[in-house]
Amino acid sequence: MTCRSLAAALVATVALLMQGPAAAQVRDLPAQPPPTVADLVLLLQSYAPNRERIVRLRAEMNAPAATTGDPAQLAIAWHQKAIAAQELQELDNAADFLEKALVHARLARNVNPNQVGGYFRIRSEYAHSLLYTRGTAASMDSFQAFARELEGSRQPAPGYVLGAYVAIANHYIHFGDMQSARDTLARLDAYFKTLSARPPLVLVLSHFSQQIEGVRGFLFSQEGRFADAQNAYLAAIRQQETSMADNTVRASLGLYAPPLDQLQRANDSHRILLAHTLINLQRLDESELLLREVLTGALVRDGRNSVLVGRTLFTLARVLFERGRYPEAAVVAEWSDTTLEEAGLSEISAPRIRPGSPGSTP
Repeated sequence: MTCRSLAAALVATVALLMQGPAAAQVRDLPAQPPPTVADLVLLLQSYAPNRERIVRLRAEMNAPAATTGDPAQLAIAWHQKAIAAQELQELDNAADFLEKALVHARLARNVNPNQVGGYFRIRSEYAHSLLYTRGTAASMDSFQAFARELEGSRQPAPGYVLGAYVAIANHYIHFGDMQSARDTLARLDAYFKTLSARPPLVLVLSHFSQQIEGVRGFLFSQEGRFADAQNAYLAAIRQQETSMADNTVRASLGLYAPPLDQLQRANDSHRILLAHTLINLQRLDESELLLREVLTGALVRDGRNSVLVGRTLFTLARVLFERGRYPEAAVVAEWSDTTLEEAGLSEISAPRIRPGSPGSTP
């Protein structure tokens, strides 16, 4: 990237960031949702998985990995298996493979930490994976340890530092510790301001910003500040869309560039949270239309056995309940349970989410 193009990108990104949350808008959607959910039920019933994709991913997940050899290559091999398991929604396998990849990545030298097999990337993904396999408390402990490790490292990794504290802030909110969440958010805002003054980071500012705005929206929603939460989520969505547009360029420069599907899932998560906020504001038509869009895209991208599809259907059931359409809400809620069961989470997800429950790890 030339100095001129970097400067132009910096100006454009800073201008976008300065627009503020109020400038963000939900993409154009139809004026009203359909009168029933019959079309969605038909879509869910008729869904057929992409068999070729599943066969390919399962082959990658089950590919034998060597137990001895170059640590860098071993880390890549186990990380690739974990990525395939994540795509298949096999979260226990993904966590197991990430743990094995981590052992080898610690021993590898001169490896780009942002690429497949990179230590920081594997370490971050492993801490995230614990949320689904061992619970919120285990994930929190892992991220706090990772943050301390990053701050003591000689290798600068601002994206991973920011990402670790984003996860920590979200976990504080789950625990109900709002003051610690506010303190962590203030720390994130100050850190982002420092990073914004570094021109080489211009292409990752939107990625950083969407994470912080997502935390802000979550905190506001838990405090009952729904209008503020809406603005924060809209800003997060807009910044993530900018981040996705820049992803190819980041990859070409060796910067952090996760798979586009992963970024789309993160954006859909913010859109689901926005839909919850719209329900709280009694803007039910907007919420339902947004959820229908998320559901359609997630089915195409991830298939029916997707945590994201299950979350979307659960939120849609809430919209229908608020409308007083109780039979339809029950039908959609049942489909939410079905998709989570297909994703292997329905019987264990609830206790794992609750801190201190039998499913959590203290």
